Amino acid sequence: MKKYIIILLQLLISSSLYSQPLVLVSGNIKPYIETYEGIKEYFNGEVQLRFSENEPKDIFIYSPWFVIGDKAFNFAQKFNKNKKTVFALVKNPQKKITKKNSDLTGYRLNFSPKLIAEKINNLFSNGKNYSIGIPYNPKNNYYYVKKIIKKLSANFTIIEIPVSSDKELVASFEEIWNKINLILLIPDDTVINKDNINYIFSQALSKKIGIIGYNRWFVKRGAVFSYFIDYKELGKDTAKLYKKHKNGQILYYNKIKTIGNKLILEKYNMQKIEDKLDLLWQQN
Repeated sequence: MKKYIIILLQLLISSSLYSQPLVLVSGNIKPYIETYEGIKEYFNGEVQLRFSENEPKDIFIYSPWFVIGDKAFNFAQKFNKNKKTVFALVKNPQKKITKKNSDLTGYRLNFSPKLIAEKINNLFSNGKNYSIGIPYNPKNNYYYVKKIIKKLSANFTIIEIPVSSDKELVASFEEIWNKINLILLIPDDTVINKDNINYIFSQALSKKIGIIGYNRWFVKRGAVFSYFIDYKELGKDTAKLYKKHKNGQILYYNKIKTIGNKLILEKYNMQKIEDKLDLLWQQN
């Protein structure tokens, strides 16, 4: 009898464990981890964390799945296509969702172009004219950049910096450094890598050109200001994308949501931004 009680307890523990949500993360970077922490808080800590870069093998028993970032998303689609999945911080997921995996839902990594433009317009509404360069890969962000440009005020002269590979970026910037006094950075795999960012910041700061970034790190590095999102709150919202029915089933919404409504600014007021720009430009 004792043996059966032990087996029953083990089954109950296993059943409880396997019903826990899985959070599959693309890498150990702050935005991903903060998003995971939001999901974890929503489930009162009852979640399983794994990193897709380690190609975990013990994850197929957990449900539902929450995947954070492109690598985790791709891993989930490759190895577990039939698993119901909620995602966050995935670039252009609409291009990866087909009829076969149409039960996917989540938040895409696309800041609202309208909100970005509105923030910039409000912060630079001092009557001065600005020339702003926007580096991007047209294959990834052509229409996205056009939407931002359309919403920017008339006091901005736009210099587009299209690049089709990261190797083109330096040469493209060399042609326009003397034409701009601001740079707007957006999430773009072609533009945003360690070497390119080091180049952009070192050159821009030495040439007294202001940078507009999209996370706190950019401000610490020397950007004039950054727009970004509250990743922990995004994690909670991602966890809320499903509802449990009385019979235990989960209802998934076949809708991709934007994180644009989470857009906030690093806590700089306009005077501080102008002071920082004046400090950059006083030698020009």
